[in-house]
Amino acid sequence: MSYSNYPNQLDNSTTLPPSTDLVTPVKAEVTNRLRDAILAIQAELGTQPSGTYSTVRARLDALRTELETLRALIEAGGGGGGGSGGAPTEQDKNQTPVATSGNGSATGLTISSDPFGDSYVAVFVNGLMTTVGDGVKTLNCYFSADGGITAKSVSALASGDQLYWNGTVAGFDLDTSDVIDFDYDVS
Repeated sequence: MSYSNYPNQLDNSTTLPPSTDLVTPVKAEVTNRLRDAILAIQAELGTQPSGTYSTVRARLDALRTELETLRALIEAGGGGGGGSGGAPTEQDKNQTPVATSGNGSATGLTISSDPFGDSYVAVFVNGLMTTVGDGVKTLNCYFSADGGITAKSVSALASGDQLYWNGTVAGFDLDTSDVIDFDYDVS
């Protein structure tokens, strides 16, 4: 017998009735209702639902940001890095970062050529696109020209700007076994 309505509906005080000390009789049904609800939550979320993130909420927020980034790339014209009129860069592929630790860590990787127009510079870690700060240092990574003090906006990126990694935000640090690609349009 299933007591819990989850995941099809949220449980309520009927499916999980409250208990009162010294009033509610202790019966197996009370424990079984709670057990059923817990098992339904576990079945819905699966194992390790937060993945490499600190919480499921952080993982969902990161996925939302990545989807918004992808939508912006598509709406911008889609070329190599998302700009229009340029050609996809052949440079800045299969790069090896220095090992990072925590937020604001220099990777030792720089943009080789000036991005065309306002083309977006997409960053891939081991083939997976990650979130790049557009003038902010609160996403997985950002580019800077002043030692990581200031995050550059996407429209102001230039040759020589260095990638900085936020390991705490991303949920992991980079090491020398990681492969980093920059994808953007050049003239």
